Amino acid sequence: MPVSHVGLTTGSKHYKEMRDFYVTILAPLGYQVFMEEAGTYLGLAPKHGAPDFWLHGSPGESEKFQGDVEKRSGGTHVAFDAKSRQAVDAWYKVAM
Repeated sequence: MPVSHVGLTTGSKHYKEMRDFYVTILAPLGYQVFMEEAGTYLGLAPKHGAPDFWLHGSPGESEKFQGDVEKRSGGTHVAFDAKSRQAVDAWYKVAM
């Protein structure tokens, strides 16, 4: 059975930056904004699909990930399916 959805929690301090990051990097995989209440939640969905990636604002703050896997505060891992190697390469170019 595939994963139904993934939700990541972010504090208000980094919410917009995370929102913009995920909207941008998931576009090459066909994701679009499905529903959103700015600063509170964001649901992204693949074209013609149900939302399966969510960001949720929270009153607490989390430190921004700086790229050092050994020092990250959480162990969350999220993987997305892609329709082709070209889609993976386009995602990688935008995300990295």
